[in-house]
Amino acid sequence: MKLAEAQKQELIVRYHKSSKPLFETVDDSLVEPEPDQGPARSNSVVKTAALREYARLAQIRFDEGYTSYLEVLDANPEPVLTPN
Repeated sequence: MKLAEAQKQELIVRYHKSSKPLFETVDDSLVEPEPDQGPARSNSVVKTAALREYARLAQIRFDEGYTSYLEVLDANPEPVLTPN
């Protein structure tokens, strides 16, 4: 039980470490958009970064056994192709 709890805590710490820079980037881009790029451009960049992070975190949760592969597929914006 202690091992499972330690693994859970490690996953939480990794999540916070990996997501903090993303949130800081989003916050910075919302507060100070680039002057030559309108708000639509900065919004698009923020959304793309957030979707990529969501897909990455879904994969981590699946790898650690916390979710099903359906969440990984749902989070991935590109279809997964299987070889014939």
